[in-house]
Amino acid sequence: MGKKGKEAARERREQRRREVTLLRALPYEPHQRWWDSLAPRAVAVVTGANRGIGFEAARQLAQHGLHVVLASRDAAKGQEAAGRILAEAPDEASVSVESWQLDVADAVSMQAFAAWAVETHGGIHVLVSAFSSPYLPHVPVIRFFAFTY
Repeated sequence: MGKKGKEAARERREQRRREVTLLRALPYEPHQRWWDSLAPRAVAVVTGANRGIGFEAARQLAQHGLHVVLASRDAAKGQEAAGRILAEAPDEASVSVESWQLDVADAVSMQAFAAWAVETHGGIHVLVSAFSSPYLPHVPVIRFFAFTY
């Protein structure tokens, strides 16, 4: 497959991803958006957010108005994923994301993240765990919705 073929395939995949995203979008009514009442924004942490289902979860949470922390083992990949989410946003004010290097298998990394989350955001409201553990110890979870994939 030549360069044009690869580019065409990539464009088809992106178009299909956009179509599937539209089909999966949940239309929330204002009274269903509990996170809008939180000031300044509800904080969602998504582990494994640099690719796959973690990335898609982070992207959709950000589009619904939550502040999303993309946690990934590789800091560069996490920053690149955050950049992709920001690039898709209609305007910068509508989406709020940041990345954090987090290795969930490393206790020191987990403790550093927990301290940072408490200091920076006062805790987290939503945790989407795209790895096998359904919780982050030592982080006050204000409103806990854990999704483990």
